Amino acid sequence: MTNAEGAKEAWRAGFALQVASGERLRAGILAALAAGVAVVGAAGMATFPEDYGKVFSTPAPYRILGGYALLLALYEGTIRVLIQRRLAAGKTIPESTRYGNATVEVTAVSALMALIAGEVDRLAVLVGPLSLLYGIFIVLSVLRLSPALSIYTGLLAALEYCLLALVLIPLPEAGGGAMGVSVYHLGRGTFLGLTGLASGFVAAQIRRQVVRLVQTVEERGRLLTLFGQQVSAPIVRELTRSPDGPVSQKRRVAVMFLDIRDFTRFATQRRPEEVVEYQNAVFGFMLETVARHHGIVNQLLGDGFMATFGAPVEVGNSSANAVAAGREILGGLSQRINDGRLMPTRIGIGIHAGEAIVGNVGTSDRKQYSVTGTVVILAARIESMNKELGSQFLISEEVWKDLGAPAGSAETVGPVVLKGRIEPVSLFRLA
Repeated sequence: MTNAEGAKEAWRAGFALQVASGERLRAGILAALAAGVAVVGAAGMATFPEDYGKVFSTPAPYRILGGYALLLALYEGTIRVLIQRRLAAGKTIPESTRYGNATVEVTAVSALMALIAGEVDRLAVLVGPLSLLYGIFIVLSVLRLSPALSIYTGLLAALEYCLLALVLIPLPEAGGGAMGVSVYHLGRGTFLGLTGLASGFVAAQIRRQVVRLVQTVEERGRLLTLFGQQVSAPIVRELTRSPDGPVSQKRRVAVMFLDIRDFTRFATQRRPEEVVEYQNAVFGFMLETVARHHGIVNQLLGDGFMATFGAPVEVGNSSANAVAAGREILGGLSQRINDGRLMPTRIGIGIHAGEAIVGNVGTSDRKQYSVTGTVVILAARIESMNKELGSQFLISEEVWKDLGAPAGSAETVGPVVLKGRIEPVSLFRLA
């Protein structure tokens, strides 16, 4: 199965689950309506027995109607529970089951009207409120998001109503002057069929909109996933939070630069696929480590990367997070080399803290989330000092102060003159 076929199959399965959710909602509505009718009907009979006696001369119709309402509530409630269980198991509803359910519901209305007609005036049954039950099932069939099923429900209701009318009230004899009442009911049946067609049209429109919406959401998710592979997830969320993206602002951040030593010489002596495999192995756990310590990777270079802690999302002490990430990277690298998962590799890490301008930079056609300022330049310079000092991990005095200057846990290096800076700076060697 190709990726496209797999995606299409996943879409079908997901949509089928949404359809099942609609069936569950529909069953819940019908169960609630039926239970409500049973309760209101019983309360009305108890409160106004004389008024109910004017409608029905015997208690049989009450019992039939009340029994129908209770059975319908029980039936639809059971359907809802069964659907809920299938959804919990990730299963959908077979199409034959949906059509069977629609047949049972419509036929139950016809059976109810036939039973009531044996107790009261037949014409009153056909023109009374009982015939409106057909319309409830037809209208709620829209929630099934199946135009064919809505049309089927309407046509079945029309057919059963017309047959019931023909059975209960015969057509007039040939040559009679008056129009038979059954002809009128045939018109009502035709209206039920047209209602089913209208419901099918509405279901088709809703289904089309749902499909379009889901496809749009899936496409957005796919783009965000692809974007997230190029840009850190926090940046993606920040960029998509508003149409114009994050507003540029000044923030105190900790910036980390990491460089792989002798990468250029390594790359020129290996095949491209070997270089990529090595980069994936090295950067894979490093980027996860940065993310785990609330940092984001702004730039991923062939032989290193730049990461920021404190923007666009600030969690805790940014300098402490950056240092913790650096220590874990060094420890993870050493462990992987000892285990034989990585070839011998040396890296250099430099961290500096200070204020930076963070936010979107660029034109209306092309923008990039950027962190700019002296703090970025100094972090890069500090990392490069590892080569001269023979160290692997250097931090600035600003970072050291943010850590609370723990005694005895680092070696002081300085003052050191960094490239492009007149005033010397104090550095601390962590490894």
